[in-house]
Amino acid sequence: MARVKDFIVLCLDVSPSMHDPDNGMPLKTSIKIINQIIQQKMFTESRDEIALILFGTSGTENSLAESEGGYENITVARPMGVCDLDFLHFIHNSIQPGDTPADFVDALVVSMDLINHAVSEAAKVGEKRIYLFTDAGSDFSEDQLDEICGGVKSMDIHLTIVGPTLDDGSSMDTGSLDSPPDDRPGPSRGSDDVRRRKKRTKQQMRSEELMTKIIAIVEGDSFSFSEALKLVSFLHQKEKKQTTRFSGCLEMGTTMKIGCKMFTKVTTERPQTWKKLSAISQASRNPDRMSVTMVRSYHQQDEDETEVESDNVTKGYRYGKSLIPISSADEEAMKLQAEKCLSVLGFTKMDKIKHHHYLGNSILVVVATPGDQCAEEAMSSLIRALHETEMVAIVRYVWRKNGNPKLALLSPCIKKDYECLQLTVLPYMEDIRHFMFSSLDKVDLSQDQQDTVDNLITSMDLMEAYEDEDGNRQEALKPKMLFNPLILRTFQCIQHRALNPGTVLPKLDPLIDKYLRPDEAIVAKCSDEIQRVKDLFPLVKVEQKKAKTTAADVWQTGTDAELDLDADRPAKRARTDEDATDFTMASLSKGTVTEVGTVDPVGDYRTLLGSKVADNYEEASKQLQAIVTKLVKESFGDTYYAKALDCVEVLREEAIKHEEADMFNEFLRQMKEDLIGTRYSAFWDKVVQDNISLITMTECGDSKVTEEESKLFAESQAPATSIVEDKVEDEVDDADDLLAMM
Repeated sequence: MARVKDFIVLCLDVSPSMHDPDNGMPLKTSIKIINQIIQQKMFTESRDEIALILFGTSGTENSLAESEGGYENITVARPMGVCDLDFLHFIHNSIQPGDTPADFVDALVVSMDLINHAVSEAAKVGEKRIYLFTDAGSDFSEDQLDEICGGVKSMDIHLTIVGPTLDDGSSMDTGSLDSPPDDRPGPSRGSDDVRRRKKRTKQQMRSEELMTKIIAIVEGDSFSFSEALKLVSFLHQKEKKQTTRFSGCLEMGTTMKIGCKMFTKVTTERPQTWKKLSAISQASRNPDRMSVTMVRSYHQQDEDETEVESDNVTKGYRYGKSLIPISSADEEAMKLQAEKCLSVLGFTKMDKIKHHHYLGNSILVVVATPGDQCAEEAMSSLIRALHETEMVAIVRYVWRKNGNPKLALLSPCIKKDYECLQLTVLPYMEDIRHFMFSSLDKVDLSQDQQDTVDNLITSMDLMEAYEDEDGNRQEALKPKMLFNPLILRTFQCIQHRALNPGTVLPKLDPLIDKYLRPDEAIVAKCSDEIQRVKDLFPLVKVEQKKAKTTAADVWQTGTDAELDLDADRPAKRARTDEDATDFTMASLSKGTVTEVGTVDPVGDYRTLLGSKVADNYEEASKQLQAIVTKLVKESFGDTYYAKALDCVEVLREEAIKHEEADMFNEFLRQMKEDLIGTRYSAFWDKVVQDNISLITMTECGDSKVTEEESKLFAESQAPATSIVEDKVEDEVDDADDLLAMM
């Protein structure tokens, strides 16, 4: 199937005035612009065809000169074709300044003839463009000007003139040279070039007057050299083909169906994948044949590494410690049988959907089937109803037969020019990560601190952070105006390597580096608030003691520690199991412990305390306290009560050793308050039965609790707990009876 492609002619003036140093040497700037256009087409793998015409050359080489005569000093340097490396090298190395003035109107006619021949042989034609690069310093002829302009319009060719400063009072936006004329205001004055150029000659003023007339007739546009160079400095996005992701019906119930189509609106754009090439071929006489083919083979893990044919290879899934082989037939049978559909499951308020539940890397848009008036009216009604009620639809989405069913939401989107539904995938239970984080309830902020942070956020507000050319405040960092620094950097390196093989890659372009840093204006605006935050929230460096663990520390036993081998040394206290980290072969093979888990919470807790980091006790204790709550509330009956009770005992012991009685006592009080009168009160009874209570002053000097207070704390509300215990036991008995009946 033939692709639609554009046909572009780059018409470059190489006459003497274009390389005049007093004129700013516009030829050099023009070559840079053309070089960027060609490289961007190559980098995005564009199939557009481009030709290069030079006028002002000493020779003449074009079809019109051969067939009709005239059109002298105009050379078709590169015929119409897809951009390649040879074209790029020609632009970079082979364009030489000319010594003869040439008529830009004749060059325009030759460009039109070249496009006319190219499109006559093309299956599908996109846009037709002519870029004319000139400083308007050469003489011209106005013969048949109206016919020429009429030909440009009738052939639907878009003309862009780069160079002259056409003074028509219009201005230029920040679009690209390839943007359609409706996307930008039009010709520009090019004030930057006016300051650098010498005073225009009478010939240039006459030429610019004629060009202004041509631009007005053909509805083209123009840019100054500096403006055009800025526009092509960045890599422009590769054009994406609008591919239908889903075509079917939006179903509501069994009777209502709305014909619809689905397209991708936003998705992650990644740099192109690297191809594997042969470095040996690159150094040979024929470096064009560098592609390689990967051959994969399978071998058994035996001494001979016996090769296994690919037909005898099957997949295996880990089930416990075993690998279960699954044949291709089994794998096919395992797939979920699902019909292609987009079915509404129900509706809910928009604010009920949490932002962190948005899943996937793309946003799809759902529109009514084009040309189906009934579907368009029904879809519009649904979109507006959802918008007015601030609701969203929850749907089941299967993009093709036997595809994986997805849960998604449809949210209304109403713009000036169109309206649609936006589809966002939602997570299943297995997709959600349940992590426990420390609470902020105990954080006590002063009003001054809160106000300072509020002011910092206000000073960094992006809604009016950017000032446009007219002095109006605009929103900054709009996604549609931001380039991906990774793709830009890749483009920079590829274009350098294509033209300079064997040299060192260039440093990061300052424009790309700017994308990776905060905007200077925003930083300057919020600098006072940042300093205020630093003053109110000082950071204190915590000196960590380096833990020194030797082989003797690891393998030494309590008996060895009791041996006094040196009479001059003070006697060492025997290290008990409670004092020392459990250094065993099992613990060494377990790997590094970074947090307290539910499998061996006591062991993990003691390991963290043994690391001897200054703030490890508080963090590790909070983690173990959270584990206790988790074990109690997720226990089936009293299955995990014993493990949770061990954790509480260890917490109490370590609190006494570290003189952190208040921390443990607060935890115990909170736990009692949470458990008494609930279905988990049976666990509190076990705590009381094991004589676990508040740490007293006699046990730890840091405590403020007397023995009498500790005894009363454990004995209070005992009757209430026994009643709840009976209720819990009844619930367990009922569950056992139900299981017996099953």
